[in-house]
Amino acid sequence: MFRKLRVIEIIAVLIFILGLSFFAFSQELTSKTLLKGRVSVEVPTTWEVEEIEDSFVSLMPSSQERIGVFISLLDLNANLEEEKKKALSEIKENVDATSAPIMVNSGKVTLGDDLEAMAELYNFSTDKGEKGNIALYFGKSKNSAFIIAVLGEEKDFDRFRDLLMRVVGSIRFMAVQPASTQQPTPTQQPVPTPQPVPAPQP
Repeated sequence: MFRKLRVIEIIAVLIFILGLSFFAFSQELTSKTLLKGRVSVEVPTTWEVEEIEDSFVSLMPSSQERIGVFISLLDLNANLEEEKKKALSEIKENVDATSAPIMVNSGKVTLGDDLEAMAELYNFSTDKGEKGNIALYFGKSKNSAFIIAVLGEEKDFDRFRDLLMRVVGSIRFMAVQPASTQQPTPTQQPVPTPQPVPAPQP
């Protein structure tokens, strides 16, 4: 978990030093099945998708937007409260925040397939005077624990909130059955149309 979350924080640093462009947010969404079939998500067509170590996904604009969505799959028995604290501590370190991110709201939300999760919204400021938002969604599906991090500079986070919540709302965690040598793989059922997930409000 430490290694994967460090990837999130490194990406966050890169996002915050880039300039803003609107191009990537004007595109349609496309469906992606990732991490060997364990995750599906709807992503803007111009975003870059990277899978790391079969348990981490980064979703970022291919242009220069200061925003991103990151998905980390954990062991089903992971202590999510501890993992969340570690993630926030590393975010503070890697974005040069002047202090620990401050939680401004929290509550329960429903993700895709009626999966319940906790959502927490944080604000932070950097040494350069930049302000940012972090929305964390964390919980457990039938097969794994997960943390979804949505990161962005404050003004961009607010401007593109609806799109980001569409991406988060489209995420599905799926069971992967062992391959059978005797029977063909069943046809995959259509994924329901993703619905926006309410973002924690300040």
